[in-house]
Amino acid sequence: MTATFDELREEILSLCADLDARTDGRNVPHTAERLRQAAARLTDGKLVVIFCGEFKRGKSTLLNALLDQRIPLFPVAPTPKTRLITSVAYGETEQYFAKVTGPDGATERKPITREDIETYVGEPDHAGSADHADAVMVEILLPDRRLKSGLVLMDTPGVGGIHPVHSKITEHVLPTADAIVFVASVTEPLREAELDFLYAAGTLMRASDTRDGLLVALNMIDTRTDYADLLTETRRRVAERTGRTLAQTPVLPVSGLHKMHYLDTGDKAFLEESGISELEAALWKQLADRRIRVLLGGTLAAAEETANAMLKPLRAEEASLRDRTGRKLAELEEETTASHARLVRLREESAQWRTDIREQLAELGREMTQRASRIFDEIWRAVRPNSWRRSGT
Repeated sequence: MTATFDELREEILSLCADLDARTDGRNVPHTAERLRQAAARLTDGKLVVIFCGEFKRGKSTLLNALLDQRIPLFPVAPTPKTRLITSVAYGETEQYFAKVTGPDGATERKPITREDIETYVGEPDHAGSADHADAVMVEILLPDRRLKSGLVLMDTPGVGGIHPVHSKITEHVLPTADAIVFVASVTEPLREAELDFLYAAGTLMRASDTRDGLLVALNMIDTRTDYADLLTETRRRVAERTGRTLAQTPVLPVSGLHKMHYLDTGDKAFLEESGISELEAALWKQLADRRIRVLLGGTLAAAEETANAMLKPLRAEEASLRDRTGRKLAELEEETTASHARLVRLREESAQWRTDIREQLAELGREMTQRASRIFDEIWRAVRPNSWRRSGT
């Protein structure tokens, strides 16, 4: 049976805890810290998806449409309205918070109302109070089951707009991104500034593997019908600039406005014409796959890095021991060879000695035999005449 994400997560977290415990006393502090951060992130289970694009591309409208917010949750205006990052995550109940920097520089998370969102994320001249101007982020919790797996969607200020600081805010948050939804428009071809941003975004993203970390929404198809060539050209240019293949560069035509009309009227024709269903299917599937790749794969990579760092001194010692052992073996082999030579020499000498002894014994035997024969002959000659005389012969 295939393990679920949660089962795999628990198994990997157990592995990380075991490795973390084994790092005590070992000189791997930085690697161990990265392991703890990866494990904490896996425990948290968050996957951050940043929606970005130039001003007047319908980004906020598209987010409202994706989250089925008939009454806009993200401010929509003909002039740049979003100056802060707005994050949306899962919550059992709908809640809103503003992160505000106090006089001492500390950040406070304070509850706000839905109606307050526009004044907080708007430009300072729209803000209703000083602490609105000092807000650094708005956080929204929604009981949306699609976010329950840990997805966090972020709306960002438009890049390349009339306020340069907006681009800097968006670039600042990109290192926290696991995936990007870049919103372009059929109203005009991609500008060089947009392509430059996409190229830079690929290097700034938190996830090192960005093959499936980018999805382009070609918005506002409600404004024209002859966008097929623009769609093809957009995919080609994005792929070329970001170093992807065409298959790795999904560009989906959508109309956030048509989806909002559907939410207002219930007319399914608007929903079909919006292309939002196709975008949702591609987005949620891509993010689900990326969740496994980034959260599980990223933590496993950190665990492997930690294990390798811990094994490095052991491998060095093993190599040193192997080297010393090799030298010792060579010495023993040399001694054994010398001993063997001595044994061979002794064996050869003993063989020669035995041969010499045998030859000496044989010679002695021959001498003894000859001597015994001579003595016997002498005795025989001495006694034989007497024998003859006694016998009368």
